[in-house]
Amino acid sequence: MVGGSNPPSPTNKQIGQRELSSPDKPKAGQIGNSEPGSPKPRGRTSYGLRGPGNVGLVKDFVDSRRKGLSPRTYEFYTEYLERYARQSRIPIEEATWQNLAGFLEAVPTSGLRDVYWRVLSVFYNWLARKGHIPISPMKEVPRPKQPERIQPALTAEEIERLITAASSARDKAIVSLFADSGLRLRELTAIRHTDIKWETSLVRVIGKGNKEAYAPFGERTAGLLKDWLGPGIPRGNIWGLQASGIRGVLRRLEKETRLECNPHVFRRSFASILNKRGVDMGHIMRLGRWQSLDMVVLYTKSVRFEDSLKHYQPIAGKGIQQELARVPLLGNITLS
Repeated sequence: MVGGSNPPSPTNKQIGQRELSSPDKPKAGQIGNSEPGSPKPRGRTSYGLRGPGNVGLVKDFVDSRRKGLSPRTYEFYTEYLERYARQSRIPIEEATWQNLAGFLEAVPTSGLRDVYWRVLSVFYNWLARKGHIPISPMKEVPRPKQPERIQPALTAEEIERLITAASSARDKAIVSLFADSGLRLRELTAIRHTDIKWETSLVRVIGKGNKEAYAPFGERTAGLLKDWLGPGIPRGNIWGLQASGIRGVLRRLEKETRLECNPHVFRRSFASILNKRGVDMGHIMRLGRWQSLDMVVLYTKSVRFEDSLKHYQPIAGKGIQQELARVPLLGNITLS
């Protein structure tokens, strides 16, 4: 512009929203740049076509991963990626990191932004591996910052209350095994009689990524399992329940005891209780079948805070100002 200042550079959000719509529900009949009621764009039905081509590419991705995913995870990827694909106003393999950053900035909550970031990272890495794009643009998009919250965990006494409240040998064994082993719901649901190694107190499970692993359990859990199973060998899994039935057992216990009771809290409690008893983080990671220490650190954050409080409380009880005055600072200098 002559005689004036240059216009400000557009933000990532503005760049992205030019070509990727916000993650709100699209208008009825809208695909890509089309307005409601307008004809669908013509062209191939292969990769790169707006709307239908985007959805087709997503379908190829989720179908390629079907064997390694639980049904819930499969539905999770399908739901979020199809929603993204339908709202994309450009072929999704042409999206730049600015497009994707703008899309994420338009997502209304930090939690949902993080969900989309994880899903899109996996999806675009797959596109790069399959040769649809040279490199994933998500590598240039930083993960959205999340508010750090201390995740609640059960104490050993609260777990005992849940086991006591369980109304059957089966339900007691379910709670005890969840707590002893930190099993995921899918892992516990799939256990068959032949998976239990009584002599070593281990149970064989198929974990994330369809990987075989072993989870430990204690004497109490072994006794409860034997009480439930008896001398017979059940057909199918050992519970006679699918995942929804096991979730129902836990929901009833939560309602009765008013204690949080779900597979996630048992998994956090598994890590927290072991950490309280001095078990090394690396051992907790391997026993809980985590792939990295990140989740172990997150799950044991409450333990570290409680330990810090134990050091603080005796000082605060006497008056923190008086106690701090006795602490030497920088050689002989003390607080007065």
